[in-house]
Amino acid sequence: MKRLICTLSFLILIGCSEPKTIEVIKTIEVVTILEMCPPEIIDAAGYYYSLENLQAKIICTTEGSCIHETGHHLDRLLGWPSLSLEWKTTIDKFIEKCNQEFDNPFCTFKDFPGIYGNPLAVVDMPDGTTQEWGGYRELYAQIYEHSILTMQEKPIEIHVFYTDQWIQSP
Repeated sequence: MKRLICTLSFLILIGCSEPKTIEVIKTIEVVTILEMCPPEIIDAAGYYYSLENLQAKIICTTEGSCIHETGHHLDRLLGWPSLSLEWKTTIDKFIEKCNQEFDNPFCTFKDFPGIYGNPLAVVDMPDGTTQEWGGYRELYAQIYEHSILTMQEKPIEIHVFYTDQWIQSP
């Protein structure tokens, strides 16, 4: 699993400005297709498509959106910790610490849409419709993106959810 994440991160950080498949990454259990497209080709910064047998297709427009969508794939590979009560509880406790003047660069996420009582964000789509965005699952991918782009370590209480040490409760 560690090799997959490092490989994806390296490919993302070297970048690609043309609409093409950058790489097909194979591990023992996983095939991930990472495709970077110009923003005018798709109607969002990125998409994560969950395929059979832990395979996925990620379409993204920027390095950040590629990393964010890779965060969703990591979430899936680890058994969706972002959907667990443990993740929600841990994030809520972390935000409570942030609200008490706790100094951590990840405290900027305390106002993230759809968590800790914050309303979901409403995003205008190119076709004139709107879509809600946010929540604990999106926060998982956003923290992953932030930690890679800024090269900051995730807070210790959150870090475990990004490793295979996390075990989903029954």
